[in-house]
Amino acid sequence: MDVRKPFTATLGIPICAQSTPWAEGTGSFFLDEGGDGKRLLLDTARHVVFPQGDNNLFEHKSESQCRHNVLVLSEASFQQHLASIQDEIRTEDNIVRPIYTERIERVAGKEDDEAIAKREDAQRGLRKVEAKVKGLTALHRELSTHWAIKNSRILGHVIFSPPIAVGAGTEQYTQDVAVIEVDASKIDPSSFVGNVVDLSTIPPEVLIPIMYANPRNSNNFDYPCDRLLSLRGTIPDDELRNPTMYDQDDNSWIMVIKCGRATGLTVGRAKSCPTLVTPSATTTGFPKSGLFCLFCNGSHELWKGRDVISVAKLVVWNFPSTRNS
Repeated sequence: MDVRKPFTATLGIPICAQSTPWAEGTGSFFLDEGGDGKRLLLDTARHVVFPQGDNNLFEHKSESQCRHNVLVLSEASFQQHLASIQDEIRTEDNIVRPIYTERIERVAGKEDDEAIAKREDAQRGLRKVEAKVKGLTALHRELSTHWAIKNSRILGHVIFSPPIAVGAGTEQYTQDVAVIEVDASKIDPSSFVGNVVDLSTIPPEVLIPIMYANPRNSNNFDYPCDRLLSLRGTIPDDELRNPTMYDQDDNSWIMVIKCGRATGLTVGRAKSCPTLVTPSATTTGFPKSGLFCLFCNGSHELWKGRDVISVAKLVVWNFPSTRNS
């Protein structure tokens, strides 16, 4: 677990509306409005920041309007986060540090090559533990001092959110979106580096083989040296329906990386699924829904026992009153 992540400008920031802290979700991606580094926007789902109430268009047009503020972490999640930092400090102090200390003591007074190598290795490990504990302690102090009050965790406020709707647009996707203006005091638009995913929670020796499950995918993924994967462009709808990547069984999929509030960093396979039919809540008909799902990579121990990790996109068409199967 990277305890610093919620307070960085990487993708996957856990958020909630200040007025409804019990409903939490994830910031999806950033937008540099106009590309001039003057205003930074963050996309999320409307149901995250407006989990209840009406389904009307929301627009914040002037400073005289009340802001619909969005927080980084609810109060409960923030306290849990502080506790997790303390747990990590205790682990390093009470479990990891004694191991290296004992290794040093075992070779005390010995000066043969093997003993020297063991002592130097243990000393390096001990220095890493001390540096980690020092950094975690400073982080805990910083968060407790400057982020504990709710107002200090305000990331920004919603400026636009159309009603949730099905069959929206020419492609008839589900419309579930809200746009947040990020406060410059939290993320400076002029120094924003772009949309990046922090890969540090999955070691490269684990992640790379998953992404290279098939030799035909060797040109589709390069592990970044700084562990920050930059996002560029979009995948055309035609490629979503007809992927050009392959899994270990030579089936066509899109290998995907997802970072969410609840799941953290996960890896899977994506493909548009056949449409599904569900009963309508009205008597006018039954909506026909197409799903874009992320499936776990079942061949790896990280995903054993799990089938579907996420529904990424929902496409809905209105059908006549005749039920289809």
